[in-house]
Amino acid sequence: MQGRITKVLNMKPAEILSMIEEAAGTRLYESKKQATLKLIEKKEKKVAEIHKILTEEINPTLEKLRKEREEYMRFTNAKNECDKLNRRVIAYDYKMAEASFAQSQTKSEEAKEQLKQLQADQKQHDTELQDIKKKINKQIGKKDKEQGSALKHMEEAVAGLSSDYVKCDVAAKHAREALDRDAAQLQSLLSGLDDLHRGIADKCERHVAAGAKLADAEKKNDATKEKLRMLHDCFETKSIGLSVGASGKASAADQLMRTNIQSLLIGMPQNIVI
Repeated sequence: MQGRITKVLNMKPAEILSMIEEAAGTRLYESKKQATLKLIEKKEKKVAEIHKILTEEINPTLEKLRKEREEYMRFTNAKNECDKLNRRVIAYDYKMAEASFAQSQTKSEEAKEQLKQLQADQKQHDTELQDIKKKINKQIGKKDKEQGSALKHMEEAVAGLSSDYVKCDVAAKHAREALDRDAAQLQSLLSGLDDLHRGIADKCERHVAAGAKLADAEKKNDATKEKLRMLHDCFETKSIGLSVGASGKASAADQLMRTNIQSLLIGMPQNIVI
């Protein structure tokens, strides 16, 4: 007994509490409490999983289904409205078809009346046409008898005209052949005329070039005449103030200059006037 008391005194607080609970009979409830807490923890985990499934899968699916339902409702409403409009259009078309059918019936009646009137007019015209044909046949018979001799004269005239036509045709062929020959000659003359025009154009170009060369030559001639005139004036000026030697003759340089100018004047064309 002493050993048990010592054992109890040496127990840890948790062991003492467990012994008291077991002695008091609350140990059973503690085990139930622990089992219940574990069950609650499992249920909470399950609830968390369910909530996660709701937030991640079911709620988006519900939202998508809700949107699809709204779209379906809008589609259904639009379809119903379209059906109403189609029924109205069909009713309107039916009314218009009835009206057009009534108008076509009235027009058909009018056309039938006009057809009857036309048939009656045609019968009357047929009778009148038969009468006119009879009258024409009578007139033709009379004219055939009267024009029998005249027809013979006309046939003879036609035969004469045929021979004249043959002669005219032959003459026309000859005239056409002559006309072809004249056309060929005219074509050759035209080609020769073209060659002549080209030759004249070449000669005109040469004449224009010669005129330009002549103008240049005249300009050079005028410049030469001007130089000669200036030399002549210079010579005359110098000849007036020429110094004479003791023998009364000009210097050799002056005589040489005079001789050169005179030779130039002699060698110039006759139409150049200084």
